Amino acid sequence: MYIFIKIFLSFCIFYGIYIIVTAVISSHAGKELKRRGCNCDDKEISIYADSENVEYCIRAAIAESVFKVKKITVNVPSSSPERERTAEIAERFRRKYKNIKINYN
Repeated sequence: MYIFIKIFLSFCIFYGIYIIVTAVISSHAGKELKRRGCNCDDKEISIYADSENVEYCIRAAIAESVFKVKKITVNVPSSSPERERTAEIAERFRRKYKNIKINYN
C-alpha cells in the first residue's frame, strides 16, 4: 500500500509541474505573438507574417492555444514575392492541425 501512495504522489507532482510549465509556455507564446504583430482574441488568432516568420508564429499560436482551442488564421498577402513559400509552410501545418485556416489576400 505504501508503494502505491508513493507512485500516486509522484504522478500528481509530475502532472502539477507539467501543468505549470505548460501555462508558462502558453503565456509566453501569447506575449510573443502580440510582439510580432498578430491579433489575439479569445476565440481566434490572426497571423500576418512573411515566409521567414510564419512557421514561428504558427508554432507560437499552437502553443498559446493549448488550454483553450482557438481558430488560427494565417493571412497570405497576394503582393508578397514569397507568397508560395508562405502558403506552403501554412499548408503543411494546416494538414496536421485542423484549426488552422489560410486566407489568400
